Amino acid sequence: MKGEIPTGYQIFAGDSPHFKINGYVSATVEGTSDDFTVNFELCTDKKKRDLPHSIFLEQMIFGGYFISRRLKSEEAWLKLEKEFWRHVENAV
Repeated sequence: MKGEIPTGYQIFAGDSPHFKINGYVSATVEGTSDDFTVNFELCTDKKKRDLPHSIFLEQMIFGGYFISRRLKSEEAWLKLEKEFWRHVENAV
């Protein structure tokens, strides 16, 4: 989803088949064509993200499933972020 904001443009993206991340991505470009800033961040639902249980209990019951899923999401986010900034550098 993309749209104009008073100071520039903002894009929200989620449910990528290539990058399995928990949450969605927000990219904001603000300023003029001669002087602008780009902000790129991962947005998550804080209520869903931090479940009130211990890592030990999670490993006993689920075999580390949630920890593994969280780590894979973080890895995908780092890869996406690296590719995004590489693309921005090349475009500018």
